[in-house]
Amino acid sequence: MASETPNNGRNRRRKDSWWDGQCTALALILAVLLLVLCGILLKQGRMPWQQGEKTETEAVSESGGAAEAPGGSMEASSGAESAGETSEGEESSAEESIEESSTAESSTGESSTEESSSAEESSTAESSGEAETAESSTAAEETKPARKVSDYGPGSRVDSEALEELGTSAFFTQSEISGSVKDRIYGKSYRENPHISMSDLRYIRVLYYDYSGNRRVGELVSNKAISGDLVEIFRDLYDAKYPIDKMKLVDDYDASDDWSSSENNTSCFNYRTVAGSNSLSLHARGLAIDINPRDNPMVYYDENGNVAQCLPANGEAYADRSKSFEHKIDQSDLCYQLFMEHGFTWGGNWNAPDYMHFSKSATPEGG
Repeated sequence: MASETPNNGRNRRRKDSWWDGQCTALALILAVLLLVLCGILLKQGRMPWQQGEKTETEAVSESGGAAEAPGGSMEASSGAESAGETSEGEESSAEESIEESSTAESSTGESSTEESSSAEESSTAESSGEAETAESSTAAEETKPARKVSDYGPGSRVDSEALEELGTSAFFTQSEISGSVKDRIYGKSYRENPHISMSDLRYIRVLYYDYSGNRRVGELVSNKAISGDLVEIFRDLYDAKYPIDKMKLVDDYDASDDWSSSENNTSCFNYRTVAGSNSLSLHARGLAIDINPRDNPMVYYDENGNVAQCLPANGEAYADRSKSFEHKIDQSDLCYQLFMEHGFTWGGNWNAPDYMHFSKSATPEGG
């Protein structure tokens, strides 16, 4: 075996010395890192003894003891036991609260359910009551007798419900004279005569609006030659809501023309002579009609142009036709225009003007 040379020995010592230096530096670095880490932990209170102190202090605080620095192990144990008891008490109280809350919720739920059920029962009862009321109303309607036009006599008011059910046209009719109408007029407005027979006459029913705006049933007796015209004219007047005070047979006034006119009653047929003469009137043939006669009187003037007589007498206030007032018939009036369209003559154009009068005949009044 060859002996170690001096250079080899020096090299080995130099190498060992380098490793020693490296280890020393590494140890220093680790020591510095350890110190830094301990400083950080100490600052944050995370050192083992600090955690113990904090736990003991918190235990003492939770047990209600005075905030003192941690003492011996007995105090720590007592604090821990007290904290344990407190924790158990809190858990027990929490459990009781949960149970009470659950009970309350259950009770509230049951109460809410009962209220909901009660509300549903009440709603059901109300619905049942409404249904019974509706059924009762329906049954009453079904048992209610149907309306008839004949239920509405002369002068009767006709409401909108009846008009909707029966129809407007059902109230505008003409028919032959028979039955109760014949009994009403015979011996009064109608008398046996050589000029006109009962078969020449027609009974007319119409609707009109009175001076108060009420819808009423009106009636007339006319010659069959003009009955169609009258139905059409009065339908147009009704649609325009033209006001007519009354419209009954003159027989309701004992066939007295003076009485009927003074009551402002619109009428047609009446077997009579012309006022103040022995000549037969066109009313006697059912070919003339008087409209709102009090407001549109027949006027006689003297030589000086003053009113000498007025028929009816209570129409004198309406004799001056230069005045403006309601229900006045003149050439601008709808009533005048409709009768003219149907070929009638207006008495307002006569020398002794008869403003109420419209007639349709080849024979003049009094002829």
